Amino acid sequence: NGGTNVEEGYTWTQSKEEVEITVPLPYGASKSSVKAVFHTGSLRLAFDEQEGPALDGRLGGQCDVDGCTWSIDGGSVVVTLEKAGEVSWGSLFV
Repeated sequence: NGGTNVEEGYTWTQSKEEVEITVPLPYGASKSSVKAVFHTGSLRLAFDEQEGPALDGRLGGQCDVDGCTWSIDGGSVVVTLEKAGEVSWGSLFV
């Protein structure tokens, strides 16, 4: 379960335990330009090279902040959110 938001430029998938979001890395961006802020019920992802956040909003479920990470994979940033409970999210953001 998951989806693609073409307008916002990301894809996401989920399992019982986690949500994975893939966001294209802006041209010229490096690891040091990625700014990710995790909260139990919200996520903000921004890049120094881009005006405004790439992702910013209230999540469709709760996450365990200590289990949230991000990494660069090729030309994308992959954000992994550990779910607070084994509940299916109806959408990434509400």
